[in-house]
Amino acid sequence: MLHGNLVYLHLLPCHFDMPFAAVHIGAGWHSPQKDQSNKNIARKATHIALKAIKNGLSAQVSATLAIKYLEDTVDVNAGKGSNLNEDGKVECDCSMMLHDGRWCAVVACSGIKNPIVCVSDMIDDLKIPNSIGRVKPMILAGDGPLKWARANGSKSIMSDQETLITDQSKRTLDKWSRLDTCGIIVCDNMGNLASASSSGGILMKKAGRVGQAGVYGAGCWANTEFACCTSGTGEKLIPLMLPLMWSLKIKNNDNIHDVIESTVFSSELVGAIALHKIQDEFYFNAMHTTPSFVFAYGTDESNCKCIISRLSKSEKKVHLGFAGVLK
Repeated sequence: MLHGNLVYLHLLPCHFDMPFAAVHIGAGWHSPQKDQSNKNIARKATHIALKAIKNGLSAQVSATLAIKYLEDTVDVNAGKGSNLNEDGKVECDCSMMLHDGRWCAVVACSGIKNPIVCVSDMIDDLKIPNSIGRVKPMILAGDGPLKWARANGSKSIMSDQETLITDQSKRTLDKWSRLDTCGIIVCDNMGNLASASSSGGILMKKAGRVGQAGVYGAGCWANTEFACCTSGTGEKLIPLMLPLMWSLKIKNNDNIHDVIESTVFSSELVGAIALHKIQDEFYFNAMHTTPSFVFAYGTDESNCKCIISRLSKSEKKVHLGFAGVLK
């Protein structure tokens, strides 16, 4: 299937009552020796989201469950086993956005077992009226997420017996083969979109440093027709604000393929997945300027596919497209 100069590699059947989910587990460099393990992780996270939607759960809940699994997987740089900062501590960034515009984030947070659960709880709380009219927070930083989670009964709190630091995260040299930011885009049975991003940040970062996973318009985006999340080095991605920029261009009747192709990437440290619904069709795109990128996608556990994309020596960017028809 052709769309402009892009060949759509895989035509996905998608009926009105079928979901879609795509997960990435990092743009960076991935050892070929870990290909099967990485594929298994990405595929399982996608299966979790698709199964949840099949059971009638929303895009928000499905995305939360999938990212929670990734945060609990020590081979992914999010949640438990995240990169350590220069003080030897874990500080995580995470955000989520729903089709109705609700967005929340936690940044540079410690003591939270699953940042995505805290963020999802914060989003739910936005709809609950405050008895004294106080403004509900959209972003919490440092120890703020832990205090909020304790005050609001969030299940994201880390117990005394648990630690986010693992033996693997203490091995500095091993970090260079670790996966980066993880993310998800989901379309549920109602056609509602959600996107989320979670990250432990770069190795040996300054305490309090915030990456794109926790920044509005840079880590993830979702509305009624478009969803996107990014991966890579936050200092390179935050100025680009790809999810927000792409969303605005799509509103001008541009398609996601042309939008990505027209974007000038001055960085070699960028990766993204994006879904664009156009009437009775949808277009899923994945791109990266990093040496490799790991992602999985599908509409059902039976047709879920996982791809480890790698740049050739002559390439500066890989742009892959996948299409489906809503019947």
